[in-house]
Amino acid sequence: HIDRGAVNDISEIAFRTDGSNIFSMGLGNSSNIGDGTDFFIGTGSGGSGNVRFLINSSGKVGIGVTNPQLALHISGDIDLEDSAPFIRMKETGSNKDMQFKLQTNGRMSLLNDNATSEVFTVLQSGAVGIGTATPAETLDVQGNIKFLTRISGSVSSTGSFGTLVAD
Repeated sequence: HIDRGAVNDISEIAFRTDGSNIFSMGLGNSSNIGDGTDFFIGTGSGGSGNVRFLINSSGKVGIGVTNPQLALHISGDIDLEDSAPFIRMKETGSNKDMQFKLQTNGRMSLLNDNATSEVFTVLQSGAVGIGTATPAETLDVQGNIKFLTRISGSVSSTGSFGTLVAD
C-alpha cells in the first residue's frame, strides 16, 4: 500500500541511479499530474519530471501528453514494424471496417470489409491505383470516373497536362 499523503502530494515509486531519479510511476494530483487518480510513468521525479505515459480516471491513455482527449492520444511519431503492419478502423454498429496496410512488397493499401477488397493502392514509385492493386500509370483507375468540372483536351490529345487516354 502506497499512500500519496497530503492532498498536494503525489504517490510514486522512483527508480534511481546514484541518487538521481531515472524513472518514476504513481498517481498524480491537480498541482502535479492529473487529479490524483491519474496513473503515470515518467522520467525524473513525479510531477516535476516528464510524463511519458498516463492513464486518466476516465481510462483514456496518453503517450507524451498529460491530458488525453480520446481513448488513445499520442504526441509524437509512431513506428509500426512487422512483416505487413496495418491499422484497422472498425465501426461497431454495422461491423464495417477499413484498414491501411503496408504490404510485403512495399505498397500501401486501403482495404475494406475485413480486408476482402483492396480499394486504394500507392506503390513505392508513387503510382496510385483506385480499384487496382497494380497501377500501370501515375493514376490508374479501374471503373467509372465522375467529374464535376471540365477536363481540357480531347480523348487522344496531348499537351502540357500530359496524355488523356480512353480505352
